[in-house]
Amino acid sequence: MKWILITPPYFRSDEAIILHHAFEIGVHRIHIRKPEISSLEQMETYLDTLEETIFHTSSMHYWEEWLGKYPFNGFHLSKIQRKKILDEESKITKDKNILLSSSFHSPNELENESNDFNYGFCSPVFTSISKQAYYPKFNWNLNNTKASINTFALGGITLDKIANCKEKGFDGIAILGTIWQHKTKDAMIQLDKINKECDHLS
Repeated sequence: MKWILITPPYFRSDEAIILHHAFEIGVHRIHIRKPEISSLEQMETYLDTLEETIFHTSSMHYWEEWLGKYPFNGFHLSKIQRKKILDEESKITKDKNILLSSSFHSPNELENESNDFNYGFCSPVFTSISKQAYYPKFNWNLNNTKASINTFALGGITLDKIANCKEKGFDGIAILGTIWQHKTKDAMIQLDKINKECDHLS
């Protein structure tokens, strides 16, 4: 199975080290999601802490402005952004080198609104680790779902749930809280374990 690492919403001083480790051991993609960074100056300071090689397998959330300034090859659209940007035919949708992804919160939404994307996050599949009172409202079993894109389970993903995600028909997992709840060394150990489990299930 493939795995994607999503950054914490805030800045962490050890984040670049952990992201580099994920890149080194074979993360499928990294998603730069920073809703708690509010200014362009803060975002630029953060992006400058990352090694350039990381951007080539990374997607940006929210900040369309950075696609031309850093070598991102993907952009993630929230549900709110999805209709607006697709209807406007922005530079994001016209650039065939940009991988487009989005978030889907029900099987019906996935089936009906995913055709314009390369892959998608389905959430929450399990009760979230990083968000309080964010729990699944649907039985995310995709084996009988007509979705034409690669799907990644998001929400409450822990090491012992990865095999269950494969049984549910997902192509991979997207992880957040299960990594960033740990300090540097333990976060990297957890990444190693998840990578090993995903390799085993491939």
